[in-house]
Amino acid sequence: MTIGFSQGFALVVGVAGYSRVRPLPATVLNDARDFYQLLTSSQYCGYPAGQIRLLLDQQANAAGMRAGLEWLTASAGPEDTVLFFFSGHGGRLADGSQAGHYLLPYDCDLADLNQTAISGDELTARLADIQARRLLAFFDCCYAGGTGEVKDLEAEVFKDGIADSYYERLAQGSGRVIMASSRSDEVSLILPRMKNSLFTHSLMEALQGSARTRNDGLVRVFDVFEYVSETVPARGNQHPIFKAADLENNFPIALHLGGKAAASPAENQPVQATVDKRILRQALVQSFSLEELEVLCADIQQILADDGIDLPVSLEMAGGSEKPAKVLKLIEYLDRRGHLGVLAEAVRRERPGIITNKYSS
Repeated sequence: MTIGFSQGFALVVGVAGYSRVRPLPATVLNDARDFYQLLTSSQYCGYPAGQIRLLLDQQANAAGMRAGLEWLTASAGPEDTVLFFFSGHGGRLADGSQAGHYLLPYDCDLADLNQTAISGDELTARLADIQARRLLAFFDCCYAGGTGEVKDLEAEVFKDGIADSYYERLAQGSGRVIMASSRSDEVSLILPRMKNSLFTHSLMEALQGSARTRNDGLVRVFDVFEYVSETVPARGNQHPIFKAADLENNFPIALHLGGKAAASPAENQPVQATVDKRILRQALVQSFSLEELEVLCADIQQILADDGIDLPVSLEMAGGSEKPAKVLKLIEYLDRRGHLGVLAEAVRRERPGIITNKYSS
């Protein structure tokens, strides 16, 4: 039995209460705290507590962030896995003497970004120094016009988000992967009644068991991005990005549910036969209104929850515009996760006779 993700090291950074720059909502600190707690949880990711550092606000000043990155370099070996998580201000100066991309620590001084911020060149070099052959960096950085605008630096303000080229540079090298919350022209959203930002919320859902896995007690980098890239745009106008220059395999980044193998399809699905997706789609489109489909989705989510599977299910999240497209997306979403039989059985119960227990392929 797997005991802990002993090869995992992580640096988790959250900055909201900037001393010289416009502050961000407290949600940013929730993101960092909750991500840290999830990584160290023995029920989920299984990282040893001594192999993760959490930096919040004053701790996440320029010196603290640099010391944290140096600690990763000194601690992680070639066979280890490293995560770097940053939630805070990030952006690009297009012109002027300090033009470039930056992550902004707590104490950044916009008049001296080279010393008090983490430039793209510096972060690229520091990540390259880490020996681990598997490194994944998460950036939940909010694009906002006027970020960091102050009276004594009106000529040089952050008017642009972090560009794809920045993430591409960070991803150079074997086993380097970058996931960012949004495109350069988008805002990283915080939705009403959501404790965490949208990107981090979906990221944590993936690591809490919602991402599809190989049933071997591990969750992998592609598994996580597949889930995040589907759920984030379905919930808001935001599109996460993925960058990897030389990725040879879908490497593990954490334990799945504390190392527990996922339930097999036979355990999850009441219907033990091949489902004809065409017949199922026709039944859903012809016999259910949009309101009834939403109720059906809620029923399916509850059925899965009763089986210990925490998977959000809704038409909005599945995607699509008109009802036929929404139904198709819902079928594809559940099929990829091995739960199509749950949908078929729910339809059979709600509309007896429109489909049978068994379906031809």
